Amino acid sequence: MAFDNTLTIVGNVVREPELKFLNSGIALLRFSIADNQKKANGEEEAHFFDCVAWRELAENLAESINKGQRVIVHGKLKQDRWDTPEGDKRSKVEITVETAGHCLKFQTATAQKAQREADTGGGWQRGPSVIETVPDHEPF
Repeated sequence: MAFDNTLTIVGNVVREPELKFLNSGIALLRFSIADNQKKANGEEEAHFFDCVAWRELAENLAESINKGQRVIVHGKLKQDRWDTPEGDKRSKVEITVETAGHCLKFQTATAQKAQREADTGGGWQRGPSVIETVPDHEPF
């Protein structure tokens, strides 16, 4: 039986995206989006979604999106589980972003090809946008 947990969400970026690099040099971007949904009584309810992007997508998004902008995010749901030092069980669901971009319903955008400096191995070399180096895994 196949299982497909992909989803597409349109929402506003609610905090400035945080770009970090793992010790291995892989880029990691974390950001959150909010989607307002109307209830039956006419009131609006906000739903918040944590998003994670990797590698070149992470770097491109870090240069392209800001708090307050409306974006379209397509990705897969991922649930992390861990135990606290006190022994309590915790879990968190986030979207692993496969592709994303600006929603053009209420704004305009100009696209430009990302320029990366190639290293001698033929891969990509991270630019000066390093914010913080973090371990290759999160300690939960």
